[in-house]
Amino acid sequence: MTNSLIVHKDSSHEGIAHIYTNIGMDGNGVFVGNALFTAAHVVAHSENFGVFGKNYTTKSAVCYFDDDYWYKKVLRILSFTIFGWHFNDFAMYEANSHSSFNFSSNLPSVNDVLETYSIKDEVKKQGNSQCHNIFSTINMSQLVTHVDSAKVLYIKGNYIFCEMNEMLEKGRSGCPLIKGNKVYGILRGGDDKRICWFQSSVSILKRLQELYIRVKY
Repeated sequence: MTNSLIVHKDSSHEGIAHIYTNIGMDGNGVFVGNALFTAAHVVAHSENFGVFGKNYTTKSAVCYFDDDYWYKKVLRILSFTIFGWHFNDFAMYEANSHSSFNFSSNLPSVNDVLETYSIKDEVKKQGNSQCHNIFSTINMSQLVTHVDSAKVLYIKGNYIFCEMNEMLEKGRSGCPLIKGNKVYGILRGGDDKRICWFQSSVSILKRLQELYIRVKY
């Protein structure tokens, strides 16, 4: 499996969204049809957030589910014993997007190799490190798209567990698990062994259907 970096030049690049909240948290999202989707915990504690210059109010979500937050608060010890991996962690916002992405109505198979695209605002120092002048180095900020391979290990409840080529750092929650123009999941979390879990598109579509919400492609 391989990974690569792309300097992010186009705000509509691949339909991937970089999210920056009013409390300084970084995250990701994906434009699917006429909507923006992200992991709910990315924006959970903020009043608003920006995506490529457009501001969204957190409470303006078409739908918002951060079940895991409440499970951990109310039943911290018993949460996974009782509810397993059937909790939801996604938010949907209306967007004037023209994304070619759409949710897959099928789950991937074990051993399938998919990809994740995530955007991070990276600050790099440029200048002469030999010089002690405070103006000799400049902090340059740029959005960089990380492309990583994700091998499907197993599926449990609403989540697809994948082995990543690289360990994804904080700030990448909400990024999509994709193949071609199909979105198979949205990143919820990961561990220090390069294992990440994504809420599946199948479980998201099921929850939307229960609420009679349609995504227009």
